[in-house]
Amino acid sequence: MKTEEAKEFIKQNVGNKKIILHMLAVAAIMRELAEYFGEDAEKWELTGLLHDIDYEKTKENPERHGLEAENILKNKVPPEVIQAIKAHNFEYTGIKPETRMEKALIAA
Repeated sequence: MKTEEAKEFIKQNVGNKKIILHMLAVAAIMRELAEYFGEDAEKWELTGLLHDIDYEKTKENPERHGLEAENILKNKVPPEVIQAIKAHNFEYTGIKPETRMEKALIAA
């Protein structure tokens, strides 16, 4: 999935406009961080864009936030994108952020 496809996917799957704005903002931050660190800006932006794709479905069960995203995004994005999304809620998922992208997503 490319960034433009992801934006359409979000429009179809996220109803809350404030969450969409947050996702877009995190995507922009992630792109800038990737460029600064010499990383894959498209992949980092995609990660930021999709990181809360499951928020509306999991807001009552925070321990599922990030994990449910894997079901939604499986076979649509690279595994490292899914791993970063799962790790951004490490306090609940127990999935420790290890890569630069995973840590950047938390900071963004």
